[in-house]
Amino acid sequence: MDLSSAPGRDVIGAQLILLVEDFKRRHEEHMASLDAGKIRFRYGKVLFHLDQQYGTRLVDLAKLNGVRIQSMAELVDEMEAEGLVVREPDPDDGRAKRIRYTDEGRALLAASTASSFAIWDDWAAIIGSERLEALQRSLAELTDYGAGEKP
Repeated sequence: MDLSSAPGRDVIGAQLILLVEDFKRRHEEHMASLDAGKIRFRYGKVLFHLDQQYGTRLVDLAKLNGVRIQSMAELVDEMEAEGLVVREPDPDDGRAKRIRYTDEGRALLAASTASSFAIWDDWAAIIGSERLEALQRSLAELTDYGAGEKP
């Protein structure tokens, strides 16, 4: 499906979906080439929001992702079983836990970051770095707006 010649309100959703699918495919291929293990795309909901030094509370991860705490707990359970994260006591609240990276989780995050850089380079080769940076800024504004941060 060639949507590149049809800019407009009626195709933006399809373009964004296709772009995400392209990113996911390229990311999986790159991760496989690094022999970095199988990362599930949904793990980004946790991996990209964990505080490197202190970890992050489950309730905060849920809020950052706009999901229920129970849904986030299921994802963290899965990732903990995979050895990517661990729950540790929250020093500020004895009832709460902080989610932290394991060494394997940090390695997976590093490989995922390298993969994202490679995809950036691929896309920059197509539309140029300046246009890609402008696109990213625009997407960040729309993402912030969608998260409730009004301009």
